Amino acid sequence: CLRSKNWRGRGTLAGSLFDGPDRSAAARALALRRMSTLGPTRSTAHDGTVTIEVPSAGPYGMELQGDPKSGMCAMIRQWERLPGGKFGPIQKHGGVRVGDWLIRINDFDCTTQRFSQVHALLADSNQLRKTLVFGSRAKYKEICDSNSGPKVKGALDSSGGPQFVSSVRMARVNQYEQSPFAEYEVVCRLRLVTNKVQKESTIKWCVWHRFSEFEELDKALRKQLGWQMGNISFPPKNSLTFNKLSLDFIETRRAHLDNYWQQVMSLDRIAEFHKHHSSEHLKVFLDIPNQMANGSPRGGGG
Repeated sequence: CLRSKNWRGRGTLAGSLFDGPDRSAAARALALRRMSTLGPTRSTAHDGTVTIEVPSAGPYGMELQGDPKSGMCAMIRQWERLPGGKFGPIQKHGGVRVGDWLIRINDFDCTTQRFSQVHALLADSNQLRKTLVFGSRAKYKEICDSNSGPKVKGALDSSGGPQFVSSVRMARVNQYEQSPFAEYEVVCRLRLVTNKVQKESTIKWCVWHRFSEFEELDKALRKQLGWQMGNISFPPKNSLTFNKLSLDFIETRRAHLDNYWQQVMSLDRIAEFHKHHSSEHLKVFLDIPNQMANGSPRGGGG
């Protein structure tokens, strides 16, 4: 993954931490160990499916509904707080969102069953273990299409989800610099389609940014987009917090940043990076020019 010391492009993780004659293998390994990460390692948005082990008895903190067209399977309609106001295990995981589908309970394929059957199995507390598999909307459609029969050879699936998907997935404390700081991973997935040959490809990558860099981008977007940002609130600084490097504080801030980020990503035409109206600040923040030029990610991620 890339990490820019300044989102305008001065420096990356690879260039600032690991290059140079004095960077031994032991030093690089120590640097990585010092960067403890927080947040989900998988998400439905980027990986298609997420598997979560839950207690045999609920509640699980989510309200489900069946497919409006077929009455099959179960989709997360909204989150519900547990007694005491806590998040349920699914929401707490961080890699599953409202609108995702519960596609499997242990070895039970939920996509081929009525909602009432899925709901009854989920509520059954007599099972020794309970492993839930959630899928994105695109993944659910893919499974349904495969269940309904083979596709026409050579046809492209135009409903494979949005062209661009991004989220603030993980956080870490970087203690390699003189003053430790928290930084947050923005993971990205971009689908590219070549019209001439009707070929589709997907590139994945991630970038790391500090909270202050998100704040700079927010100011730039508000200046450019004006009223479109009117209903989007940037997470508070919480300047009264004593320890901003505590794991609880960093994870809470990551969740708030991701909520903010999803609202930004939902803006009309925000991800049309090839169009003239696309925000240059956002493209630089996400390293879009390099990713689109290379056609493949420069760093691991996704």
